[in-house]
Amino acid sequence: TVSNASGTVVGANITNADINCTTNQYTVGSGAGGITGYTGSNLQLTDGTNTITVAGGSTSYVFPARNSGSTYNLSITSQPSSPTQTCNIINITGTLTNANITNATINCTTDTYTVGSVAGGLTGYTGNGLQLSDGTNTITLASGATQFTFPARASGSAYTVTVATQPTTPNQTCSVTNAGGTIAAANVTNVSVSCVTDTHTVSANVTGYAGTTSLVLQNNGGNNLSIAGNGISTFSTSVTSGNPYNVTVLTQPTLPTQTCSVVSGSGTMAGVNVTVVVNCTTNTYAVSGTITGFSS
Repeated sequence: TVSNASGTVVGANITNADINCTTNQYTVGSGAGGITGYTGSNLQLTDGTNTITVAGGSTSYVFPARNSGSTYNLSITSQPSSPTQTCNIINITGTLTNANITNATINCTTDTYTVGSVAGGLTGYTGNGLQLSDGTNTITLASGATQFTFPARASGSAYTVTVATQPTTPNQTCSVTNAGGTIAAANVTNVSVSCVTDTHTVSANVTGYAGTTSLVLQNNGGNNLSIAGNGISTFSTSVTSGNPYNVTVLTQPTLPTQTCSVVSGSGTMAGVNVTVVVNCTTNTYAVSGTITGFSS
């Protein structure tokens, strides 16, 4: 700018026409819509001289103005959190000339992490068809598996791990520990699942019993069950799903002497309690003798 820029020359040189020069300043930034995908918070940027924090959800940014001729080198000093994200800058370096820089765009993507267990975090699983859900994905685990991992999901996602389908062959009941939470900035590995094989009772439904001494039944060659009346009686030891049961008669009733037989007394324990039928009938005997001294 010029001061005392005009006048009339009279009788001396003019020496008070001053010129003052200042360097123009320009900004570096993205322009409207130049930030995409930013859903977290605390994104921090530097241009090599200034550092700025970009508010969560922003779609543009601009650094403080700097002199023309200044060089800039943009970088991310802190990636977003809550959720954690990874952002990248395009057109990161240059020199300010005679206009604002508006093409330094930023693209952000939300980080993804897995939910699951450590090795050995799935215990006792000997059946088939165990299915787990994290609230979004469902996975089926191979028999004998000892750990599990769900597909990766975005940071900030809530998860709740549940048993969608309990194992069969044998039937088992599985339960989940540390089932729920929110994915933060690392894989979740503290979910555990424990499975136990189901057990079921074996009972006998006795009909026709009329003795005065006990009918004694056995299951699998032991676990004696003494019965002194008709109706349902249950063995004291349950049978694990997938294992055999075999009900037999150890001692028949007497007074009167009876013969008791088991109907469909053996099989493999499935998913329900078993009741076998025992039918008792009183034995019959012929009475015969010799007649002497009889004459017609």
